[in-house]
Amino acid sequence: MTAGFAVADPVVHFDLVSRVDVRADLENLSVPTLVVAPTGDRLVHPEGSRRLAAGIPGARLLELPGAAHVLNDADRATWLRHVRAFLGALPAVSA
Repeated sequence: MTAGFAVADPVVHFDLVSRVDVRADLENLSVPTLVVAPTGDRLVHPEGSRRLAAGIPGARLLELPGAAHVLNDADRATWLRHVRAFLGALPAVSA
């Protein structure tokens, strides 16, 4: 499920994903961004994550060496530690 839209057929899902190109819009993002690239991911290749991070102004890239698309417990703990540090370093925002 993505943004409230579920695709039951994986082939339809991957076809849709392959046709959506947001690269031209990345430079317009102005929010703190952490892109995570598990280097052992065979579904979302790390190079794509590197290009994504490079296209977003100020984005930070976190590579998880050897991690797969679905993180094991150790990789998940590493991911969570980095996400918490990233979020903790953000400036406070008043409502």
